[in-house]
Amino acid sequence: DITGAQFEDPNLDREHLALEDDSPYPEVRSAVANTDDPDMPVSTLRAWFIGILWAVLIPGVNQFFFFRFPSVTVTGIVAQLLSFPIGRAVAAWVPDWTIFGIRLNPGPFTVKEHVLIT
Repeated sequence: DITGAQFEDPNLDREHLALEDDSPYPEVRSAVANTDDPDMPVSTLRAWFIGILWAVLIPGVNQFFFFRFPSVTVTGIVAQLLSFPIGRAVAAWVPDWTIFGIRLNPGPFTVKEHVLIT
């Protein structure tokens, strides 16, 4: 058994198990690229700023709502859903300045930055 699973997976495409770069699942192959763009910016100032903002804001909101009955919890999926439009807005509105050798706006907001934020 190539997959090592102890059960029969109905979603597994056994014809594509030999391909090293592709996922054996057709849904993953259709949604996720198997190539990488090394020139795409990842660790940008805006990604770190938005990520740290969520890391401070969400626990603060959760602490505030903890004392409410029934308590409300804001999870990380909120940051994941809102970080993409916020990142696109920051990319559109922040000027392309360089401060201390760090570009504030290195171009369009990328999927790699979105993954880094969340």
